Amino acid sequence: MTALGVNDGRYERYRTEASAWGISSGQRYELEALSRSSLKPPETPGQDAWIDLDFRSAVAEILTENGLEKKANRYLMCSRKAFVLRCTGQDGHEFFSPSYCDLRFCKICSKRQFARLYAKHSPVLQFIRRNSRRGFRLRQITLTSKNKGVFTHADIKAFNAQVKKTLMLLMDGAKGWGALAVLEIGFNNWNLHAHVLVWCPYIEQERVARVWREVSGHDVVWISLERVSGKRA
Repeated sequence: MTALGVNDGRYERYRTEASAWGISSGQRYELEALSRSSLKPPETPGQDAWIDLDFRSAVAEILTENGLEKKANRYLMCSRKAFVLRCTGQDGHEFFSPSYCDLRFCKICSKRQFARLYAKHSPVLQFIRRNSRRGFRLRQITLTSKNKGVFTHADIKAFNAQVKKTLMLLMDGAKGWGALAVLEIGFNNWNLHAHVLVWCPYIEQERVARVWREVSGHDVVWISLERVSGKRA
């Protein structure tokens, strides 16, 4: 995660600058992302550029057909235009920055979203690393649904509720636990699965499987220890 300067000293410099400027670390990272432009000199588009444009056009059509015209336009024009950022200070520094779509599935903006999430949640990892608690570990739980061949908004809403209920049942009686969940769609199929990062006491996989089956009717689960520090955390 070199964009955050974990390995090159920039991480601490950003924190110091954020404190001196009266802004949050997340805002300092955002400022860096905006002021470090990725604009390139005009050049003849290669084959990859045309393929990317065709793909974006196809996705934009699907978004438009589903009533998401503004997102379609943002996705289609991502990084194709730029705007000027001007500091309010006496020096009046100016920067050119691309206009981003900031959609999670954009191959350009997904990295920006990842940087924001890292900046938001890394203090939690730092806290639990510095404040160990007997019996508590950082664990990853994966909960998976059956492949129905299709799913609806109602299916997704129900799945999220099942994940939340499962965690509440597993943590019944435990104090000070916390979790962060990410919902994904299986590759080349129609099953939903949730990756849940949990700070909690020891849980047997057999118990996770039993509770998940009782709550959702699905069978596939997985639980494992995770790192608390470093890039993979």
